[in-house]
Amino acid sequence: MSIDRRARAAGIACAVMCAGMRAAMTTMRMLAAALVLVTIACLRAMVSAINEVGQAMGNEIIAEYAVCRKQRHIERTQASGGGLCARLHDIRTATAGDV
Repeated sequence: MSIDRRARAAGIACAVMCAGMRAAMTTMRMLAAALVLVTIACLRAMVSAINEVGQAMGNEIIAEYAVCRKQRHIERTQASGGGLCARLHDIRTATAGDV
């Protein structure tokens, strides 16, 4: 094999190897980009789930607070002899039979 053919074969081999390396680098970049996108999607889903749990807990706390306030109101009105609400209820039930 002459020197020219060897040089040409080495040049072709080098070109093929360089093309393969470029393709590998492009593939690695694509994989890295896909990994970044998947990571971002997972983080968004996680933040969304945390927000939903936080909202549910907040709603539950608000509901419990409302029940507690209502219970305190009932206890206060019972301690004070019924309060205005109980008196109005008594008046309504007493006059309901008259109508």
